[in-house]
Amino acid sequence: KIPISIMADTDASQPTLSQDSKTESTPPQDQALLLTKKGQKFQTPTPGDADRVFYESLYKQKPSSIMAQNFVVEYGLLPDEEHDKLYEIYIDRKRNGGGSSSPGK
Repeated sequence: KIPISIMADTDASQPTLSQDSKTESTPPQDQALLLTKKGQKFQTPTPGDADRVFYESLYKQKPSSIMAQNFVVEYGLLPDEEHDKLYEIYIDRKRNGGGSSSPGK
C-alpha cells in the first residue's frame, strides 16, 4: 500500500499523508514487559479474539490437546498457578522433541 498525498484544499494545520510517512505502527519499546509468564511468546489476545475463544474452549473441552496447550501457554491465557503446571508439561514436550498429537504410521 502506498499512502496518497492529500493536497487539494487542505489547511496547513491538518496533517497530510505523503510517500515518506510510515504506514505501519511500530510496537512499543516495553512490549517485552507485557509478556509476564514463563514460556509466553505473544501478547495475550483480547477476550473477543476468535483464536482465543477457539483455543480456550478447546482446552476446556479437551485439556490433553497439544494444540490447545501450546496456544494457552504461548499466549499466557491461564491463571498463574495453572499456567506454571502446564508450562512444565509444555517444556518437557519441547525438550523431548514431541508436540505432535497424531499417531505414528
